[in-house]
Amino acid sequence: MIVRESDPKASTPNFKLWIPYLLLLIVRVGFLAWYPEQVLNAITGFNSSQGSFIGSDGRSQIFIFSIAGGVISFVLMTISIMIQQKNDPKYLPIALLVAYICTISVTMWYEQIYANLWDLANHTSYWFTYYTEPGKLLQVLIDMSLLLVAYPWMKRANLKMVGVFSILTLVLFAGWFAIGYGFPTTSSLAYFFNGSSRICSQLAIAVSVLPQKSQKEKQAVRLTQLN
Repeated sequence: MIVRESDPKASTPNFKLWIPYLLLLIVRVGFLAWYPEQVLNAITGFNSSQGSFIGSDGRSQIFIFSIAGGVISFVLMTISIMIQQKNDPKYLPIALLVAYICTISVTMWYEQIYANLWDLANHTSYWFTYYTEPGKLLQVLIDMSLLLVAYPWMKRANLKMVGVFSILTLVLFAGWFAIGYGFPTTSSLAYFFNGSSRICSQLAIAVSVLPQKSQKEKQAVRLTQLN
């Protein structure tokens, strides 16, 4: 039995239809300027004892695992989207922008959980004080909603993996909270829980766009195996 494969071009939308979306993504990058600014401020120095980059102002601090999680998510999402687009180089700018936006959007989701648990564990009001400043809460909501820019490439078949990494992130948060929710520099366990939860949160969005075979492709494979 001969199974005719579908034309790859037929499953790939016309690039002209994506141009408005590309322009919209470029505009949305402006909402996320705070993240690269923070990275640039902190990249000036590295503290090996704390495992983090610390800026010259002494306040901007980014841990290695935060950068690692972001890089893993960015690379995995870019590759997955390009595979879904048949590795057509025209779609590379879109893939890069979507991966970049989602990586930072997940960071904002993570920060909301982190800040609220910090207040709960240390009896402080950091979240309320910082995130209720004029325009700040709106910025947070916009940043969090930008996660949906990856919706055109999200696959229902990946939902279980997304759930696994999301639940694992929450479990690691719970473990961190159980040992006192100290700053990552206070103990190796705190560093582990913070780092692993960061990376898992990034993987949760990255696996959502993993390429999956369509029903027609799966059926074609089954028919080929039966032949």
